[in-house]
Formats: sequence, C-alpha cells, structure tokens
Amino acid sequence: MVKPNDIKQAKWLLTREALRFYTTPQRSIVFNYAKYSGDYSANNTSSAIENETLSSLVFESDMALEDERAAYEASMGNGAIGVVKEGHLNVVKSDTTLFDNLKSSTSKKRYCVLRRLEGEECTFEIRKTASEVPKIPPLKVSTAQIKSTKKGKTVLEIRGGEEKDVILILESEETQMLEEWLVALQTAIAFANKEDALSICSPFFIRLFVFDAMDGRRICEEFQILVNGDDLHVTEPVFDSSCKVNGIRRSLLVERTASRALLQLPPSTVNHRDLWLVCRVDRVLSADTQAELYMKSSSDPKAVAKLQKTISMSMTRLAGHRQRFAWTAKPLFPELRNDSYPSTLSTSSSTSPIPPSSTTSTLSGWSRSGADQLQLFRCESNRYSDADSQKSLLEFSKLEKQSKMIVPNASISISLNTRANVLNYLNRVNPSLYPLNPWKPEEANAPPVFQLQTFGDQPNQPHTSLTNLLYIYPLGLKYDSQKAFSKARNISCTVRFVRGEEAIPEKAMVDRMSAAGPYCISSTCSVQHHQQNPVFGEEMKTQLPLNLTTSDHLLFSFSHISVAGNSNLKASESTETPIGYSCLPLVWKKDRLMLESDEQEFALPVAIDLPSHYYRTKPTGKMGKGEESASEVRWVDQKPLFRVRLRLVSSVFTTDFKLQSFFQACDRLSAKGIIGDAADSLKRMVKSKSSSPPSDLLSQHPRSCSPIADSMQRSMSLEDADQHLHMKHLLQTIRVRIHLLCLPL
Repeated sequence: MVKPNDIKQAKWLLTREALRFYTTPQRSIVFNYAKYSGDYSANNTSSAIENETLSSLVFESDMALEDERAAYEASMGNGAIGVVKEGHLNVVKSDTTLFDNLKSSTSKKRYCVLRRLEGEECTFEIRKTASEVPKIPPLKVSTAQIKSTKKGKTVLEIRGGEEKDVILILESEETQMLEEWLVALQTAIAFANKEDALSICSPFFIRLFVFDAMDGRRICEEFQILVNGDDLHVTEPVFDSSCKVNGIRRSLLVERTASRALLQLPPSTVNHRDLWLVCRVDRVLSADTQAELYMKSSSDPKAVAKLQKTISMSMTRLAGHRQRFAWTAKPLFPELRNDSYPSTLSTSSSTSPIPPSSTTSTLSGWSRSGADQLQLFRCESNRYSDADSQKSLLEFSKLEKQSKMIVPNASISISLNTRANVLNYLNRVNPSLYPLNPWKPEEANAPPVFQLQTFGDQPNQPHTSLTNLLYIYPLGLKYDSQKAFSKARNISCTVRFVRGEEAIPEKAMVDRMSAAGPYCISSTCSVQHHQQNPVFGEEMKTQLPLNLTTSDHLLFSFSHISVAGNSNLKASESTETPIGYSCLPLVWKKDRLMLESDEQEFALPVAIDLPSHYYRTKPTGKMGKGEESASEVRWVDQKPLFRVRLRLVSSVFTTDFKLQSFFQACDRLSAKGIIGDAADSLKRMVKSKSSSPPSDLLSQHPRSCSPIADSMQRSMSLEDADQHLHMKHLLQTIRVRIHLLCLPL
C-alpha cells in the first residue's frame, strides 16, 4: 500500500513517521500455548481442538421453518399450479363488506386454502369445511406479515392485491402454525413477483449501511449493489478488464453484483438494541418522477410499455443521474428488542444474546434461502437527513399502519449473519480497495467480499496499515430565495477533489458503480424533483493523497437537471444547466488540515461562477497573507447557502492541532540542525568537546521517553541558550508537551 516515493513526497513529519512505521518489518512474539487461551469460538480452528468444534446454537422452531421454506420452494420451483397450503385457521372479523357472515366480534374457525393460479397470481380461499364450496370470492394476495395486536395476540395479516383496503386477519392457537402459513405465503408471493413486468423496467441501485437510531449516527460506510435485469441497457465499464488496481483485477473491484460485505462493529455497539440495517433504493431519473406506476398494485400492459419507453429515453439522456425510490430497515439484533418487527419474519435469529466476541456481520446475496424478505416503503420527499432517518426508525412500527407509505408488490431479501467468522471469507478487500490476506482470486468463483469501514469508537490499538480516506456528506442547499438563476429546481450536486495551481480534478473519488470506477473524477447526488431546498443525505468517499497543499480543495458543482422528454426540449436547451459552485480547501496555512475534528460540518457560500484562483477564498471569507481579494467572486448570496459534513478516517493525518503543531515544530527544528536523532546528538557532543551535559540541567529537565526530546535537551545543554533566544520558548513548549505525552495512562 505504501510506495517507495511516498515517504519522500510527504511534506508533514507526522505523515512521514507513520509511513516509516507501516513499512518497517515488524516482529511478533508467539506464545506456545496461545491456542488454549482466549475465547473458544475465536480459536476453534487450532489443531488441538479442531475435532471438538461446537456448532452454532439452533432451535427446533428455526429448523422447522427452514424445512418448510425449502419444501415450498422445491414444490414451486417447477412452476406448479394448484394448492400450495391448506388447513384450519381462526378468521377474525376485520371487514364487514367482505365477511358478512361473521356476525360476532370473536374469531371463527374456517378451512383456508392458499392457491397458485396461472399468470403467477396467488389467492386465499376461506370455507366453512374442506368439502364446502367457498361463499366468499378468493382474495388475491399482495402482502403477508405477522404482527402483534394491542392485547398481545399474534396474528397473521394478509392484504389484498387489487383492493388495497381489504385486510384479512388470521389467528391460531399455535404461533408456529401462523409462521408456517407465512412461509408459504411469502414464498408464493416471491414467485409471483418474480414474473412481474415492472421488475425489468428499470435498474435499481441499492445502498446498505448500519445506523444507530438512539444516537442518530452512522456506524459504517455505505455498501452499494446494482440490481438489474439482464435485458436492460446499463452503461458498461470503460476500461480493459485485465488491468489491475492496487494489485487487484479491476473487473473484480467494479463487480456490480458483488453482494457480500463484512462489518466489524465497534465495541461500544455490540449487542445494541437500536442498531438498524438500513437499505435505500434509487432508480434512474426519468420523467416519471413520482413513480406512480410502481405504486399501483396491478400493472396495465399498455402502461408498462409506456414506462419502458420512458425509461429507455431516460437511460439515454439521464444515465448519470438517479432519484430516490424506496427504503426499508431491519434491526441488527431483533432478539434484543421487546417490540414486534412487522415487516419480516426472521428465520435465522435466535432468542439468546449475541456473544461479545461475535462482532462481525455479513450482508449476503439477494433472494437466498433463509433470507429475510423486507417490505419496501416510499421515500418521503426531502426527508433524507440522518435526523429524518433516526425519527423514521424510532417510529418504524407505525409504518405498517400507513398503507400509503407501502410500495405494493415490492420487497427485498437480505441475509444477515451476526455470528460470521472472518476466516470463512476469502478474497476480502479493505475500505481502501486493497487486498487482504489470504488473497487467492484464482480459487474463488464468486466476487470478492468487501470489508466496510466503521465509525464511532476511537482506536484502542496502534494503526498498522495505511488508511487515508475522506467521507463527504452533502447535507442541503437553500435556494428558495436566490435570484441569480431562472431555473433551479431539479438540483444535482457533483463533488470533485481538485488539486494544484492549475485546478485539475483528480481521479480520487471512490465509486464502484461508476462506469469509470473504481476511481473516478466526480460523484453525483440523487436528484429531487422540484425541490429548491434539497436535502441530499448522500455519502461519497475520497482517497486522499499523502502530500496535501493549500491549493487542494473540494469543488461542489450544482446543476439544474431537465427531466422533460425529448419532445419538450428546445434545440438549444441542455440537460444540465450550471447554477452555482462551492469550494472547501482542505489545508489551512500549509501545515494543518482545515478540519478541527475527525467529523465536522461546514456552511459554505455559493458562487455564481468560478474565477481564476477561486480556491484561495477561504470558506469563512477571510483571506490569507498574499492571497487575492474575494471581490472577484460573484456570490449568489453573502450568506452561506450550502452545508456539508466531512469525516476523516486516516492513519497518517491528524485533526489534533497540538499534535500536528508538535510534529511540525520538530520538523522545522530538525531542518535547522537544532535537534535530531541520538547519533546527531553524539556527533555534536564530540564536536563541542563535552562528554556529558551539566548535572544541573539534567536535574531541571528529567529524561524524556522521546529520543527527539532527549536529543533536544542535549543540544540545548551544549550550546549557549542566549544564542537561541528565538527558539527558547518553542523548545520549552515542546518539552512540556513531550512530558505530557509520556505520562502513564
């Protein structure tokens, strides 16, 4: 990961020292009896105990559900038409127009039949007896879920396909019976949706991340997946698949169907009941901005054909733009929650707490056996911030009662394993897109497994490898009162990392879904239709260089996107119209980052255009010495209109001002020959014909644990302090900081 010239090119002492540490051969002490100590689950691969490996705790109820699901999938895999499941259930009166014969408020025992018809439809019949003809028309099944009533009863809720308001509630004396029916219903619905024409109309872009609903913060970076039909046109990668990036074949890094990721949770979040796996679904931006056809329970062939034509036109004009479509979520540890989880039936979770040592999670492939099928919900307009996500997750149980928020016939399957062992996953790629040992791509037939970057806890161990990532979160733009542009509604935000006096964008943005990925020049947020104050809520990742300068900055470009059809466009009208720019320098006064903490929010003004040397204008409006006046910049408004949050994850840069100042001061002193390593101090001692420093100086200044500070004390004792009055105060300040750093914790 560290190249030979990286150390020479790094301008900051802290960065150079860190790179030397990462490239120095390290030695480790191995204890002969280490395999017999520690946690058993972490050491069960050793030769001494490999024959006594314990299996994961599995309950009989989970095994029965797995067997039922496998049986139904096997029976329906060949497209068989007929009865899927039948038996007695208690029908609760819920709709007087549908169940006129149920006069009392109590439930009635009825014979129920789940049937699969031609055309991939599923119906639910209710009879008094098995031999009696049903008096009620069969209900076309749309969704099914298990929920708890206010009185604590467990019921099975079935919603009709065409009649949105028709809800059928069933109960049984045995909860296991309801679970078996739910497995059959979900399997039948999954096979019916598999043939739905809408599923092949548009590609979908999936983003997954873990969110702490209690603290309102993200726990990890986003993981992206592309869900796409084989017959849809999607822009293919524009590179030679045989070339390599970071020692990995590029085609593996940009594999859009790679659906497995590893996440090691921070220690403070293990067994946290408020952790949620959040899934966001985006689609290609098109004239169907409200996605009305997707919100209907049934599809008209003519409407589907019209939608396909619209999507085809959008893929040509708006291939690089997306829009929000739906979202869903699932508790990471549902067994720790007291409330019911209505939108899924978890077939892989147990009722025992998660062991503290099991802190690795896996997001695996779609629609696999044993996966949790999650109901998709509509994205509310302009509610995409972390605060909005926190509110939605805290009130997640209320979503099932809001039928207008449910996307009909739309669900997603996610398999989550909270007891995964990292050793079982080969060909892992770290967040910086470098391979992790063991790396044997020739032995694996599947795409690599991507390890996600975690946020939150401070590292409790020293860094051992190079990490230099900057995560960018455009938050919002306030453009409702601007007068500089006539059209500013469908606003997109594009982010670039620009460096050098010539202001040339670098291929530093990390985007596996881009056609030019995994490293590209820019990343763009999703577009919100007719929003003058858009809330973006996107995450973007940048690979920072090791030698930052004052001219390196982030450039935010805003554009109005025309989503009208080609027939409505004028000949001279472009799809994108620039409507402003914002700039955020990354370095302040040559020797430290603009960031004052690892996570910081900035409020930036927006310029109408970009004059020469625009990056010299600081976000606060203040100019440094020798910099050009800000009068050359034409602002949309004098007030900050754009908000962005930055998150630094680096093992070579620091946002601690005192720590950075200490290393920079040492670098300046070393450049002047005042301090150095122990060898330099010895040479100066011999040259000055002195074998040891005066005893009074040693008593005044105890020996430091830093060789730099020790050599600094020796150099001051060998020379007249009056000759270096300009350095006296700085040396004393550094000496005090070194003593503080050496105090025992």
